[in-house]
Amino acid sequence: MKEYLENLNHEQIEAVTSDAAVNMVLAGAGTGKTRVLISRIGHLIEEKHADPNKILAMTFTKKAAKEMKKRIAKIAEGNPQITTIHAWGAEFMRHHALYINFPTGFSIWDEADQSSVRAMLIEKHPEWRGCSEELLPYIAWVKTHHPKYWRDLADVQSDFQPPIIPGSRDMTPLTTAYHEYIRCQRDAYALDFQDLISVPLGLLTDEPLSQRYLTQIEHL
Repeated sequence: MKEYLENLNHEQIEAVTSDAAVNMVLAGAGTGKTRVLISRIGHLIEEKHADPNKILAMTFTKKAAKEMKKRIAKIAEGNPQITTIHAWGAEFMRHHALYINFPTGFSIWDEADQSSVRAMLIEKHPEWRGCSEELLPYIAWVKTHHPKYWRDLADVQSDFQPPIIPGSRDMTPLTTAYHEYIRCQRDAYALDFQDLISVPLGLLTDEPLSQRYLTQIEHL
């Protein structure tokens, strides 16, 4: 048995060696999902002769990405790209910022920056104080569920309107806050963490751009 298959159960081995184009692994915390992913990459390189440079693996934390790199180096040769979702999104946007009319040197807002913008909006619109805790979650919800919102960031002609959440009360403050938040982003040339996921997803619906990445990344 290959070293990377050792200590895996039947279901894990099945996931690692699957020939399906798309695989989904559903498992709880501490059940070996990272081990399966690492073994899968090893299998692709060692058995399927995949080009390591065309393998991209993304995780949520820098610590996890670092650990994955270390463990993969022990079972397979080559240098697959292992990074965090937000780091990959930031790199993607540095290359393609002009698609949204941003400079490549755009800023990235963290949670503290977002809270400062919210405070500024509440100061400008004191009547929003009653829904202040809903502003940022609503904006994140719009960005998560409606990737075409990037056209607002680009300040191009767009008919996109932030949606009304079914069953909600008057949404006017939230939808107005969305537009003002986006305007603040444009003025500052700043993206937030959600943008680093949602904007690349939206831009990759552009066929020439998606085709370019399909040639660069064979396994994700």
